[in-house]
Formats: sequence, C-alpha cells, structure tokens
Amino acid sequence: MIAADVKDNILQVPFVKECKVEIVFDPSWSYDNLDEEARLELGMI
Repeated sequence: MIAADVKDNILQVPFVKECKVEIVFDPSWSYDNLDEEARLELGMI
C-alpha cells in the first residue's frame, strides 16, 4: 500500500513518465536510528 501511494505521487510530478518503487530493509532499522527528538516524542527518554 505504501509503495502504491509513493508511486502515485511520483507519477504526478511533471515530466515523470514512469517509476518503480522498491521497498528494502537494508540496513536494518532499529530504535538506535532515532534522533533525540524522536526518542522524546516516543517517551523513550
């Protein structure tokens, strides 16, 4: 669903005729990737 939404929005950009959206999980995501503001919003600090 996310990939379809991204593709639909990209195809609305002028002069873009086609696109391919690939979802990858590399590098793996973890909570260590969050900055201090995000951690605060999530109540982690």
